[in-house]
Amino acid sequence: MPVLDEEIDVVPGVFLSPDYLLTHLSLRGRHGIVRPTVSREEVVFVPVNPESFWDVVSGATIMAPLAMTDGLPLGIGESLLAGVYYFRLARAAVGCWIDATKPLLTFNDAIAVDEEAVRIEAVRRSSHAASAIELIHQWDADVEAIRRQRAAIDEVSGFPIPGRSLRPLILTYATAAGGDPPSTNQVRRRVGAWYRGALRERLGPILPPVADLPATLQRVASASHDLARQAEHQLELAVRELVADQQKIGAAAQGETERACSGLAQGG
Repeated sequence: MPVLDEEIDVVPGVFLSPDYLLTHLSLRGRHGIVRPTVSREEVVFVPVNPESFWDVVSGATIMAPLAMTDGLPLGIGESLLAGVYYFRLARAAVGCWIDATKPLLTFNDAIAVDEEAVRIEAVRRSSHAASAIELIHQWDADVEAIRRQRAAIDEVSGFPIPGRSLRPLILTYATAAGGDPPSTNQVRRRVGAWYRGALRERLGPILPPVADLPATLQRVASASHDLARQAEHQLELAVRELVADQQKIGAAAQGETERACSGLAQGG
């Protein structure tokens, strides 16, 4: 634990918050999700310029086409409250875009948001939407079909070892390795990572949407079945590795204890 310099004075901190309507309303809240967890005295209100407030915020370029869809007399450059509303809709648009574009068979995928692509899609959809919120609702509904495809693929590519068998196998392999059994979650993570990685290597990412979902599911199920035959061997390897790791940590801790005791004895 770090030791603070004796000359440092520790004083109560404060929270900086934009000085606008929602902040004041939130601090007056008493119930539900808007109930504040800090007192009014702990908050310092900072004046903000709505016109420049969103300049450095990721997703800000998507706000304009959404605001134009509504055509309200008060724009995001004039009202921070309006800006917050359209920023939230912009983040929802990003979520829809991610769900529509990320692989159906995911594996450690780092999804890079193409903000310009999201903005262009928002502009396209705005031409036949009565309002920004309707635009988002329709976008969400359109993407739901892809979400169902992803869920179906996840279902046929689930963890290859039945849950009821997992713990007994872990106990068996740990005993054979001469150590304490590792946690089921540790083993599941290791074997699951191997399994998902092997599936991706065989099948690729499977980009959405797929035109023939039944055929794709059959292909995934076939690969999953083949890999399931290797899963128990991978489980044994994972248990042995985790047991060995535990034994190394235990030996290192024991060595530290013995050195500490030896030092105390010599000092005495």
